[in-house]
Amino acid sequence: MGVLVRGALFAITLGACVNLYSEDPPVVVVPAGDSGATPSDADTTPPPPVVGDALLAPPCNLAQPFGTPAVVGGLGSIEAVFPSLSSNERTIVFSDGATLFIAERPSATEPFAVAPRPIVLAKDGPETSVTLSADGFELFFANAPVGSYFSRLYRSTRASAAVDFIDAPTAVKETEGLGFSQNGPSLTANGRAIYFSAVFADNQWQIHRAARTGTQIEKPVPVLELDTAGVEYGLAATADELTIYFSSDRALASKTTNSNIYVATRTALTVPFGAPRPVDELNIEPANETMGWVSPDGCRIYFSSTRSGPNRIYVAAKP
Repeated sequence: MGVLVRGALFAITLGACVNLYSEDPPVVVVPAGDSGATPSDADTTPPPPVVGDALLAPPCNLAQPFGTPAVVGGLGSIEAVFPSLSSNERTIVFSDGATLFIAERPSATEPFAVAPRPIVLAKDGPETSVTLSADGFELFFANAPVGSYFSRLYRSTRASAAVDFIDAPTAVKETEGLGFSQNGPSLTANGRAIYFSAVFADNQWQIHRAARTGTQIEKPVPVLELDTAGVEYGLAATADELTIYFSSDRALASKTTNSNIYVATRTALTVPFGAPRPVDELNIEPANETMGWVSPDGCRIYFSSTRSGPNRIYVAAKP
């Protein structure tokens, strides 16, 4: 059972969904700054310092475009979408369209040293998308029951980075009944909000945001200024929520691509986002680019792309 991104639609289909590579493409290491911790303590590093809702000065020039994307090494031949990382970038989770996987590495500048392993959760049906908390101890994911095209959001936790996610997931009741389906959850680095897409009649996908205090999630509200008649999904906001990246097929009528990555910004949490624009340096025709994760400081971005065949995870950094 898998997820096929075609015209930016997620069609859940029965049968095998994994296309394999015989070998990994060349990998370019993107420096990210790291303490050199071992995988056993990979998720204990705190998020970057935050003053109120604004990060301290980031270690890059945010006004510059991202550099050339590079394949994230060490993830093997698994077809991967919706990558999400801990704040120190040493733990990654993703979906192959049916199963969630997790992998660790010694530092943010190295390939993942051990092959990804499945996250075994007590749910039937495919887990199609996932987001990881900054400390790596909490998951939100979308699950579609066997025989259903409609997914809903669930939450799972673990006690430390030394153990796997094995507890029985709990449904996110605050999002239940919102449209036919919910997908693409994205938790902010400070844990204060979760973004996701809800699917309504006529295949209308709409971005929503739900504020969060501790583990309590408030009623989701639509982010209307990002909405179009197309499909918006694969969300990731910076820690201050002033910049958001997402995938959309809004340009499908005039381009050959199925979906592109877009970015929108705003000056404060209390004002709407401005008009989204495509992140041209990340988009390649006619591939699908599916947004995954942006670092809390906005300097690095992880996404999946079909530019070399099946979906592979890429990383790009601002100078």
